[in-house]
Amino acid sequence: MAQGYFENITNTSHIPEGFAWLYVFSIEYKETILLELQVSLKKLVVILFLVISSLNIYAMEEGKFYVGTHFGINSVLSQDFTQNEVLATGTRGAIDGDTGLRAAFELGYFFKEYFSMEVAFNYFDNSFTANFSDGTIADGDSYSTRIDFLNFYYHFEKLKHDIRPYVGVGLGFASDVDLELTINGTRQTFSDNNQWAYQVMVGGEKQFEENWIANVELGHVGINTNRFENEAFDNTRINSVDNYNAWSVSVGIKYLFSFSK
Repeated sequence: MAQGYFENITNTSHIPEGFAWLYVFSIEYKETILLELQVSLKKLVVILFLVISSLNIYAMEEGKFYVGTHFGINSVLSQDFTQNEVLATGTRGAIDGDTGLRAAFELGYFFKEYFSMEVAFNYFDNSFTANFSDGTIADGDSYSTRIDFLNFYYHFEKLKHDIRPYVGVGLGFASDVDLELTINGTRQTFSDNNQWAYQVMVGGEKQFEENWIANVELGHVGINTNRFENEAFDNTRINSVDNYNAWSVSVGIKYLFSFSK
């Protein structure tokens, strides 16, 4: 098995001459590389906030920093997959997601009047059904992920009733992506951790009082899912043909901190 695996990853006929060693290295050390990138992303977030915090705080207007939270519903789009040693060889399948939960906690900062940036800690959880080509139907107990995002927003001018529309984009890192499902009476957990993620958002917000902002948001999240490994059995896995894609609708609230000159 190990020899076959090595022969597979070293099949570099499709790689330009001179780059084969880089391809093999990236396959062999994928997890290590991704873990290092995750650490680097977290360091970048810390550095950005240290830079923001070092700004001349006495020159800031009131209400620049904020904390916030979001809660809403999340819907995962269908994903096709292949499998290895889960069922008979050659059996394929599809994940049909149900409506689930989205929750988030944010720490952010408003630049000028129209731009803001935040670090957001997100949790998504959905139930689902896995339909296999041999007729097996597996109940999906949980399709969950934790993602840390660095988000950037542009806030437009206020419309009627002081509603202010906004758009946003985010780059993130999914530290845990787990599939928990019951196949032929046996509950199994498959994980595909340490993957890059992105999101795009559009919404409307309204400020109440001096320090509170409420908003409604529509968002799309994508994760570069690849291979879900069974946590209990070696060489048993679900190979994702399609990436994780989900839509969410949520409501949120932010508290703006005030600083005196």
